[in-house]
Amino acid sequence: IVHVLNECGLDSESVSISVIESCELFIPNAFSPNGDGINDIFRIRGDGIDKLVTKIYDRWGNKVFESSNQSVGWNGKRNAKVFNEGVYVYVLTGNFINGNEINLKGNVTLLR
Repeated sequence: IVHVLNECGLDSESVSISVIESCELFIPNAFSPNGDGINDIFRIRGDGIDKLVTKIYDRWGNKVFESSNQSVGWNGKRNAKVFNEGVYVYVLTGNFINGNEINLKGNVTLLR
């Protein structure tokens, strides 16, 4: 409720505010870690994410990346090893702030 007072008198009005929670993910389908500063890191972005674990596997099922920090993405390397171009599988688990679970699998293409 807002009350307004001026030389003509007092008036009040009530306003209702609704907060709409947006819970969505943006998952790139390709990235190019070639050092040009454009799409160099595979990183999941989104709104309303509470927790998110990202795991990436090569075609033989070897885990090449894992992070529970949303601001950390995969740069196409593990330690000093640079991975070849190709298709890699990601597995995402976690939840949104509204309690909905995140359980997604897909693939991303690494381009050099």
